[in-house]
Amino acid sequence: MRSKHIVKIIPALLLAVLVFAACSRNIDIGTGKETGGSAGTAETVDKIAPADTVATENNDAEKDENGFFVFPEENYIKDKKFDTDDPLPDYDATLSFAQLGNSFGCVMCESENGWYSEHEGQKRYYIMYTDKKTGAVMPLCGKPECTHDSSSCNAYIGEDVLRMQMYDGALYCVLANSVLRMEPDGTKRETVCTVDYRLIHSYTSDPFVQIHRGYLYYFGATDGVENGEKVWIASVTACALDGSETFRVFEKKYRASDSSTPRVNVRFIGNDMYVMVTHEKRGEDAEKYISYADLFKWNVKTRQVEALYTEPFPDGIAPFRFDCMPVPGDGIFFGVWNNNIPSSSEEYVPDFSVMKYSFETKTLVPVMKIENGPRICFTEKNIVFYGYDVAGKGVDVYNFDGEKAAHIDRVCSNFAGGNDEYLYFETNNGYVAVPLDGGDEIIIGYAE
Repeated sequence: MRSKHIVKIIPALLLAVLVFAACSRNIDIGTGKETGGSAGTAETVDKIAPADTVATENNDAEKDENGFFVFPEENYIKDKKFDTDDPLPDYDATLSFAQLGNSFGCVMCESENGWYSEHEGQKRYYIMYTDKKTGAVMPLCGKPECTHDSSSCNAYIGEDVLRMQMYDGALYCVLANSVLRMEPDGTKRETVCTVDYRLIHSYTSDPFVQIHRGYLYYFGATDGVENGEKVWIASVTACALDGSETFRVFEKKYRASDSSTPRVNVRFIGNDMYVMVTHEKRGEDAEKYISYADLFKWNVKTRQVEALYTEPFPDGIAPFRFDCMPVPGDGIFFGVWNNNIPSSSEEYVPDFSVMKYSFETKTLVPVMKIENGPRICFTEKNIVFYGYDVAGKGVDVYNFDGEKAAHIDRVCSNFAGGNDEYLYFETNNGYVAVPLDGGDEIIIGYAE
């Protein structure tokens, strides 16, 4: 059922809405100090030339056997407000949206009052804003008669955005080699740091990017050459938003001759960063691969790592490479194929399960089995199954105890995230917010 919430808004009203959003903060992004007066216009941001690598402070530091850099054990937290494991909603990477901009190329985020999404128009890229209260969809620009095709427009980005995230009341846009910070109305733009162009723009594995408690973390895999042999390089890099430091958290190389491309997933809970590296190694039988989902916990405060699980998976079981979700006090959840048979094979039969690494038993535990062929993704509270092979099955939502929480009678593709109220999916018309209570869905990021 299509939403009726798409509304055409006249420029004067757009201007009032966006100026109000800007004036409600009046923070100078460059200094962090309060300023007087109203919001300004979009500022031109200097382009930073792409670089193959970004210098890090610990490139020559020692690494442990798992690929994590060794740091002296001390308190590395610079801001006292981050020295807690309690949730900090304004500063924590949102678990339910950590996948955005990554495995399915979805680029959207939400604030208290609305949703932001990227739109690819005829004149490059720009940001759309959808008001939660009214359903109004508009470019992130309140200027009358603006054509949204130059840097004078608050909505205009120019180049593809790989990730959007709200952090400390500001909108951050991660581009191919730099990070922009701006007010919620698109004004007062500033480049806050650079990122590794090859990793962020790698063709081998879609990039993951999250902002958490003062740092931008970007992670993924790319290829390289070592001793004349091709290798895959999986890594996690931390870049302080104040520009004070950039360092490598994790870096591990896999020989391409006997390994598939590794994939790195990262989720944060408080000052713990959970890392899952999925990869395969060729077994004694040259045609057979052994599957791994190496699980680690890295502490933001002490920069110490704990290897949780690094054993090969049972024969015939392969972990999903796309998503994982840590649940406090319970474990790390992820999807698996039970038969490890390619879908192109005549012998292929859909056979999927959800498993978890149990914090209590320190073992892999089956949670539930799915007989059809869905995609398995997660929000902070739920397991989401969608994209069934059998048409008409819709979307099923379960809690982490394996109990069914909701069913949505809609065929969806490209999961983009979710929360207690909505699930988000990418469509041909932009994004759609699908209510878990069965109400009308809302089109996000597309205006008639």
